[in-house]
Amino acid sequence: MKKRRILGGVLILILTCLFAAGCGETELLSASCEYSGMTISMTQITCTDIPYPAGVQQLCSVNGYAVYFDSRTDGGKTAGWNALDGNGNVVFSQNYAAMTNFDFVGTTLAWEYPRYPETYVILDAEGNRREVDAEAVKDGYEVFPEYQGSVALPVEIPLKPGTKWGYSGYIYEGVAVYASYAPELPGENDHLLGLIASNGEILIPAFIPAVYTETDYLWINDDLLYYNDNGKISVVKITRTVPGEEGGNS
Repeated sequence: MKKRRILGGVLILILTCLFAAGCGETELLSASCEYSGMTISMTQITCTDIPYPAGVQQLCSVNGYAVYFDSRTDGGKTAGWNALDGNGNVVFSQNYAAMTNFDFVGTTLAWEYPRYPETYVILDAEGNRREVDAEAVKDGYEVFPEYQGSVALPVEIPLKPGTKWGYSGYIYEGVAVYASYAPELPGENDHLLGLIASNGEILIPAFIPAVYTETDYLWINDDLLYYNDNGKISVVKITRTVPGEEGGNS
């Protein structure tokens, strides 16, 4: 009799620690499961010292970089926009008055300080810059003729009857992050994050402490999640490995 393959549910949970205050005070967390013929890992890769932007519902990777507002300032002069790479490293040595998401060739359009006169530059992650005409920018970002954006289609995960897991994020290649209410956590964190399949099946029970409200998005893109950990930006990476292949998607 042919053995039937079960696609989801066999959980191999590896916790380095549980119910921690956040990655700023403890070891980073990681857990894995077997699902759909792959080993899927959810790993907290870094906790930055950057304040999580107030009032931001989503902070997600687009083409490998997450653009965010940096509130750190010296009297209001230098607060502005910057970007993080997939490891949570700050990309630019200075902040900008405005910034677009990165395009497919690895550049962003930024409005440079001082705000007046209007100076716009195209930047890449290596720090190369090219000034562009302000009028061209006003005419519809003509400097980015190939820009399309790559944020995952926001599809809500269906609530599975009888499952008490809290709030779901958006599906990205078959999985999404979910938040489970955990008011017992120390500090500002009040939820734990885990991984759920598009059919509502819990793959990895919630274990990563986070700050979460019902209006927030838990948006994986590029298999990265940027989230609020005790008021700071932290990063979770999803890794998918097929048996016999090394390195997964990382």
